[in-house]
Amino acid sequence: MLSHFRAFHEARMSDSFYRKTGHGDVPQVWSVLEDMKIELVGFIRNENTGLVPDFMGNEAGDFSQPISTFTGISDEPDATPGAFDNAYWYNACRFPWRFAQGYIQYGIEEAREAVMRIGRWVLTAPVHEGWGYLQLDSIRAGYTLDGSPLEGYNYYDRAFAAPFMTALSLRDTESTLPREWAFNELWDSLSIFSEPSEWSSGYYDNSITLLTLLLVTGNWWIPTAHRSEEVSLVSQEETHTREQGTILRHDVRQFSGFSGDETIHLYSPHGRRIHTLEADSHGMLTLPELTPGQYILSRVERKQSQLIRFP
Repeated sequence: MLSHFRAFHEARMSDSFYRKTGHGDVPQVWSVLEDMKIELVGFIRNENTGLVPDFMGNEAGDFSQPISTFTGISDEPDATPGAFDNAYWYNACRFPWRFAQGYIQYGIEEAREAVMRIGRWVLTAPVHEGWGYLQLDSIRAGYTLDGSPLEGYNYYDRAFAAPFMTALSLRDTESTLPREWAFNELWDSLSIFSEPSEWSSGYYDNSITLLTLLLVTGNWWIPTAHRSEEVSLVSQEETHTREQGTILRHDVRQFSGFSGDETIHLYSPHGRRIHTLEADSHGMLTLPELTPGQYILSRVERKQSQLIRFP
């Protein structure tokens, strides 16, 4: 999960970690893992659909084959290894949500590209009776990596639909497919919870649905969003502390503690990059005019992000 790697990295880089542990040289292990994860996804995904398998194996350093090709395919779908280890099934279904989160919260461009590929496939995927644009009940509970529905699982499941919604929530300027319409169709269905039924199996799919709804609505707080000792507001302003971190509230638009040679991106809560910013020679960063709401300030080279509220 990219957001976990980035959060762990930021926590290890914090001054408070230095003080508590006495470590002056923090290893970049989480940053390395993030890069490796992105690279691995590039190896294992289907180039047309973007789908990834439930599990992968490593034989002599080769991650390009599913684990079932090394251990044999079981006749029992629920066994480990199982018949669908090399399919997009109940483990891999979380991938679009988790990679979308890496982009929405931390601006990881490679994650956005991976999710965009799946979003475009979803909008042109085969329905269970012919071909056409996304229909709510056309989303199946599992696919082969080339996008064919798994035999015997020809039914709808929120565990697959909800992560697809996160993929459709990201802006795609390179596609003319009806992304917004499809997102709204899924939102209307997924935002209404009900007792387990043919549309909802219970704990697992509803948990995934809730987490994706928190993400696409901007209500999943970044764990490491805090008032940094290196980046401070020019004037004393009100701060709102939540269990997951501190949200900065400010009525001025200037920050201090930046350098003129670093890249600074400003994102909306849904992951759309609004501005690329530069600090002045005194290390002051001035925000543009913004509509009231929450934004993410990302320091690219430092791999740090900060959640701000304006005004």
